[in-house]
Amino acid sequence: MNRSRLLGAGLACLGMASCASAPAASGLSTDREVVAYVTQNWDGYSARAAFLANRPRAENTLLEVKDVECKPVEDRLACTFTTRVRFADGVEASPTVESAFGREADGSLVRLLQVIAAPG
Repeated sequence: MNRSRLLGAGLACLGMASCASAPAASGLSTDREVVAYVTQNWDGYSARAAFLANRPRAENTLLEVKDVECKPVEDRLACTFTTRVRFADGVEASPTVESAFGREADGSLVRLLQVIAAPG
């Protein structure tokens, strides 16, 4: 095999390995799975919920997760859900949050890294 074929094959494998590193999203998640995941991993959603409630960087407590909707998009699940949060001053808000999920090898739900551009 010549160098150009080896290089091409190596680059193709490299590209495939980076794509294959995300867990497969086979099967829609249930509302219960998403609610449990978000509740158990609230630290990963708290700042986003505060931002969406127009209270950036404000600490908050999760009160509820509801109205979960998920649809398959390529190799992941694109989900939206409404959160109800309470801020330290007692004010409550209900921002709708988006998250992408995949599946671990054991079938459990896992949040996939999302890059969300900050406004202006």
